Parts: sequence; structure tokens; C-alpha cells
Amino acid sequence: MTPGRRLRYAEFAPHFVVVPDDVARWRPTIVDIGFGGGESVVAAATNWPDERILGVEVHEAGITHLLTDLAAAEIGNVRVVRSDILEVLPLLPNRSLREICIFFPDPWPKIAHSHRRLVRTDVVRALAERLADGGLLRLATDADYYADQMREVCGGESHLTEVDAPDRVMTKYEQRGRAAGRVIVDLAYRKV
Repeated sequence: MTPGRRLRYAEFAPHFVVVPDDVARWRPTIVDIGFGGGESVVAAATNWPDERILGVEVHEAGITHLLTDLAAAEIGNVRVVRSDILEVLPLLPNRSLREICIFFPDPWPKIAHSHRRLVRTDVVRALAERLADGGLLRLATDADYYADQMREVCGGESHLTEVDAPDRVMTKYEQRGRAAGRVIVDLAYRKV
């Protein structure tokens, strides 16, 4: 990170960043996994000010960008954890989440790396367990092979049924993908 980003992180982190052990005490109702620059987190926080939103991200630069936006907009219903979701997931109580968002996760395009993709059977099963009845799992990707995997994995989870994907804010990553001619696929699954 640049020195300026380090200063902003140090300034805003005490207000928004939690450690994994504090995630359960925050009691989030919406979780945004791998939020990148945080556009989707800010939009959710603005649209649902009474919801507790947890952003999970490993990259400090993206976290700093989000923290700066949260502070500028005086948003108080968001907390961020700098961690991998696989470490955070066991800390979230079953049936506690209204919504889980995974927008543009790393597609790991090489076959040898495909096992690293986040949307896979074991993870989706654990996510479905954390959703409350009627809760929504929302996904987006610009990789057609990953969209196929998402459909297969989520379609195979007995507690999820596909529904029309709601509108969402466009991310900077998505803007670059569209400019490069990639097709965006939005998917949504409701817990039944």
C-alpha cells in the first residue's frame, strides 16, 4: 500500500475493522465476501441502514478503499474483517444471515487451480447452513465456465432454489469486464 493508504487504514480501521473472534458479537445479517473496492457494501449499507453488514476481504488496499468511503458517508452499520471467508464462516451462527453476496470471486481459470474456486460444494453447503429460511445467496461472475460451476454447485444444494437475481450496484471490476466485452452473469438462490 502507498503511505497515504496506510495512513487512511490506520485512521479508519479502529471504527470499522473487527478481528475474526468478534464477528459473532457483531451479529451480521448480510455478509459480502471478497468485496473488492466495496461498492456493493456501501450500496447495501445505504439501502438497508437497519441491517448489520459484514465485509470479508483479504486485500488491504480494497479494505482501505471501503473504509474511506464508509467514513466519508458516515455509515455505521458495517464492519470489516480482514480474513479469508473459510476462517470466518465457522464463526457465523447457522440460520443467522438474510443475505450472502459473492460478486466476482477469483475464477482461477487454470484447470490446475480450479480447486481454489470459492463456489464449490463444501463452501456452498456451509453458506446455505448460515442463511436464515428465505435468505438469499447472490453471485456474479464474468467467467462463463465459473458461471456454469456456480449453477451446478448451487443447483445441487438441496436447501437452495434458483430465483431471479435482484439488481445490484455495478462494481469497478465489472465495468472493466464489460469494457473488455465479457458477459456478466448474475445468479441468486433462496434458502427453502
